[in-house]
Amino acid sequence: LTCATLDIDLVAEGVGGNDLTYEWSTLNGNILSGQNSETPNVNEPGTYSVLITDPNNGCTAESEVVVNQDVIAPNADAGADDSVSCVDPEATLDGGLSSTGNNIIYNWTTTTGNILSGENTLNPIVDEGGIYSILVTNTDNGCTAEATTLVEELSTLPVVSIDQPDTLTCSVLNIELSSTVTGVDLSLFDIIWSTSNGQIQSGGNTLNPTVSASGTYVLTIESPQSAECTVSEIIEVPEDTESPQIQIESADILTCDVLTLDLN
Repeated sequence: LTCATLDIDLVAEGVGGNDLTYEWSTLNGNILSGQNSETPNVNEPGTYSVLITDPNNGCTAESEVVVNQDVIAPNADAGADDSVSCVDPEATLDGGLSSTGNNIIYNWTTTTGNILSGENTLNPIVDEGGIYSILVTNTDNGCTAEATTLVEELSTLPVVSIDQPDTLTCSVLNIELSSTVTGVDLSLFDIIWSTSNGQIQSGGNTLNPTVSASGTYVLTIESPQSAECTVSEIIEVPEDTESPQIQIESADILTCDVLTLDLN
């Protein structure tokens, strides 16, 4: 008896005539049907005895058989919980503590996530959050075991903030832009400043570049692993370089009598 074979037929072969009768009994098993037949059906391990009687002469014979059972389940372990994000879009699950052997097969399933590959291995690759289950089957006895693990989908994106910049003037020819990025490990991202109508003097790959022209500046926080993690923010750099307007009215003429004049 196994997890796959839930009941079996026993077989008794009596010799001595066609009128033989059979009576099966057990103290520790269970006879489902055919107790008075040559082939009873049983579904529990134990010792089964058969008494065969020849009704023509009253003679009897008795024999017994032991029914064994193998219902030992394999071990299933889906590993520790994991996560996916826009920075790490894939996760490798770890069923390595499950039973192994030539008679062991694996089947990973999910109703809320997505398995990219390896659903019949110990280490499938997934790319969505959800609950993942591993079913471990012993093909020798049909017994199974199941375990689950959770893959969390992290949706945190960079949060970009740029301070309002100073104004470029005739005396302030360069200014430093100031920005901050929160919510992520910035070492995993690239910092890229760009402009189509301004001028970046230095620090184009830092949070604080120096610029020397008014215009539109774009700060892009870019993930090399996934475009879904890339975030941009725009800032306008103002300029005030308007020169003062001067107008001098026509002056009178200096003469021998007019020795000084007021200019206006």
